[in-house]
Formats: sequence, C-alpha cells, structure tokens
Amino acid sequence: MSSKISTMALIGFLVLVIATFGSVSGLEPSLLDVTAIVCPAEKPYICLPYGVCCGGDQFCFQGSCESCFPADVSEESLLLKWCQEKGLQDVSVMRHRSCALACYARFNSSVLQTHKDKEEETYFTDRTIIIAATASVIFIQFVVIVILIKCLVSPRRRVEENRAREESTKTVEASNQINEMMEQPTDVDTPMDRMRAIIQLSHPESIEETIPLTDITINP
Repeated sequence: MSSKISTMALIGFLVLVIATFGSVSGLEPSLLDVTAIVCPAEKPYICLPYGVCCGGDQFCFQGSCESCFPADVSEESLLLKWCQEKGLQDVSVMRHRSCALACYARFNSSVLQTHKDKEEETYFTDRTIIIAATASVIFIQFVVIVILIKCLVSPRRRVEENRAREESTKTVEASNQINEMMEQPTDVDTPMDRMRAIIQLSHPESIEETIPLTDITINP
C-alpha cells in the first residue's frame, strides 16, 4: 500500500516538474518561459504551446504560425478580392476568427463592409423576386380555377334559365289564348262548351282522362 502511494506521489511530482520547467527532452518551453515572452509589435500574437510570435496576417495552428492569405496571391487587388469572397467566410481551421481580423487590419473596413452590404442587398433582392414570382403563380392559379368553375356552372345555369323562360312564355301564351277565347263570340255558347274549350287549351292531353266533363254540372 505504501509503495503505491509513493509511486503516485512520484508521478505527480514529475508531472508538476514537467508542467513548470518544461519537458525532459527540452522540445517545449516551460510555462514560465512562455508567459515571460514579449512579442514585437509586428508579431503581437503568442502561439501556444511553443510561444511563437505570430503576425497580424497569421493564425496559430498546432503550435506554429500559418499565413492567412494564400501564397499564390500577391497583388493587393487580388488580395482584397480574396478577402471579400473567401477570407471573411472561410471556416477552415482558425481562419474564420483570426483571418477575418487580418483582412480588416490590412484593408479599410468600409471597403469590406461595402462588399458585405452588396451581398446582403443581392440576397434580399433575390428573395423579393422569388416571393413576388411565387405570389404571381398562386394568383394565376386562382384565376384559372375561378374561370374553370364559371365555365362549368354557366352552361347549366343558362339551360335552366332558357327552360324557365320557355315555360313562362308558354304559360303567358296559354293565358292570352284563354282570354281571347273568352272575349270572342262563339257558335257554341253553352257553359259546358266554354268549359270544355278552356280545359282543352290548358290541358289538351288530359281532357278525357282526368276530368270527365259529362259529370260536371254547371248551373246556367
């Protein structure tokens, strides 16, 4: 039991020594040395764990300083274009956080902001066009549906109106004929003959079937 405690104490002591004074191999500096490093103004950023100083256009990656800007871009105009198109949107490794600052540090922020505003304006313009086109398509579909419904309903309504008009015309004509017949003198002047004539005009097909006129008694 005492040997285990001694072993754990020794391991803890070695870890503390390595963390404080560096590794045994000497590849990594101690924490005291790293915190004591003062980077120059042109390379103000400390890259851990080795304490390397990185410049404003560099980012720290796995203990070394990597350039934010691609090596094949040297002209300022191309570099500005790279910052506008990729440098502010690149999310690989640490570029999204540090290299965006490098682009703003190297170029005027108003220039980069103008590009961003143009992108936002283009986005909103495209979105407005899409919304307007969608609304137009929906409206056109609604109009087409309304027209189809009218085309289906109108013939049926027209047929019903024509039928009602014909029935009304027939009723008026029959009424006129009855009135004319009642007003004009006739050779058969008995009440029975007049009744027979009126019924024949009104219902010529059922004069003998439905109303037996022989059973009708009319007082003169």
